[in-house]
Amino acid sequence: MRADLSTPQWRFLVLEQAVGGAVFNLLLNAALAWTTYRSLPGVPHWGSPAVAGDLVLTSFLLPFLTGLVVTGTTRTRLRRGTLLPLERPRTAPRLARLPRASWKRAVLAGALVALAAAPPLLLGLAALGETYLRLADFVAFKALYTGALAALAAPLFAWWALADSPLPRAQGEPPSP
Repeated sequence: MRADLSTPQWRFLVLEQAVGGAVFNLLLNAALAWTTYRSLPGVPHWGSPAVAGDLVLTSFLLPFLTGLVVTGTTRTRLRRGTLLPLERPRTAPRLARLPRASWKRAVLAGALVALAAAPPLLLGLAALGETYLRLADFVAFKALYTGALAALAAPLFAWWALADSPLPRAQGEPPSP
């Protein structure tokens, strides 16, 4: 992957988006989980409030919000010239069939993640045979899940925005910000 990217593009995708997105979401969602459920000794798997509802909502909202923010900031950096678009990838014809509008990308990703990730996690939760997660376990689970999800989603949205940019493609490094 690095061979096809300039150093600024690689730094942007891996360090800023994957690592930065993971750390930000891990810390944010740990704080949100603790704040939301701190009055409970544990979070029930089912009912309201529950791990199941939180997991499905998070599985949709995290990629949805990440898609809006990352696509917008990547396009802004492209317009300002602090990042260059990617050379046309071999997947360009397939990319052209995917939504260009940020909100459509975000809805698509949120729906796909909610449908693909939440059911297996909920089945695993049911297989535990317990009825709740201790608060500390829930906070750790939510932090790790959202950190991992952000580490995947943020660079994917950034790559998508770099790859489908209508700006002229050029070789070399972008100007310094």
